[in-house]
Amino acid sequence: RVKASRPYDIQVISHPAYVGIYKNMKCHNVILLPHCIDDVLLKKVEFGLKSKKIFDIGWIGRSDAKFYKKRRKVLQEVKLARYKTNDVSKNYSWSEMFEVYIQSKIVINVSRDDYPEDANLRCFESMGCGALLITQNPTELSLLGFHDGEHYVGFTDLEDLHKKIIFYLNNEDSRNAISNSAQTLVLCNHTYRARAKYLTDFISSNSQRVMDANLFRTKELKVKYYYLSFCFYKDNNFKEVLNCFRKTGIVNKCRIFPFLIILYLKNLKRIFKMYENHSY
Repeated sequence: RVKASRPYDIQVISHPAYVGIYKNMKCHNVILLPHCIDDVLLKKVEFGLKSKKIFDIGWIGRSDAKFYKKRRKVLQEVKLARYKTNDVSKNYSWSEMFEVYIQSKIVINVSRDDYPEDANLRCFESMGCGALLITQNPTELSLLGFHDGEHYVGFTDLEDLHKKIIFYLNNEDSRNAISNSAQTLVLCNHTYRARAKYLTDFISSNSQRVMDANLFRTKELKVKYYYLSFCFYKDNNFKEVLNCFRKTGIVNKCRIFPFLIILYLKNLKRIFKMYENHSY
């Protein structure tokens, strides 16, 4: 992904831990834009709701992928403890998601097993809706101006999570103090409008510097095709990767060749599936 982003003037990423990685791989115009919340839609949903805080725990999200092993364990514990929850197996629209979070006392976040510190959309959406976010530690939130015990509550294992759920369900004042603080911070600094303004302001103030610092612009045509091959590879575009392969230098041809083989095999697999389905 880093290599595929090089031809672009600006690289926009959501995770603070990756800023240094992108810069070290010669992406010179990296912008950190963390996840955020659609506060305009939130206000519309909030205006139409009459009942508040009907769920002990709100949960929305997938749990079927192989990298959600810990998430499945947490969900199982929540079910066994018989907390009052929304339908955790349902697929929700954006508006329905806001309704659930607004009506939840607590929202639990368990990120992917391969990136557990991820400050994902759920973190910002639940805090922006006024629910108490309980998320696993360590978390990227600590790098984005949020503090454990002030804006969210961190947990380390299932036993710790269970204790904190019980404590905050039984201590409304403590729960509300944290959730209100988090909601204020999110709705002030972490909305789509705030992100859009930051991006447009950055472009307005730095457009010439950005273009001058772009590594891709300074390279000869053969090398540019090498850089572009990563973009097309991420798009599974065999035809354009092949075109880049033909037009780049011999050394870069050797680097691109494995990607051509991978895409070729993917195309064969897709064709085989189509043929198999058609034969039935």
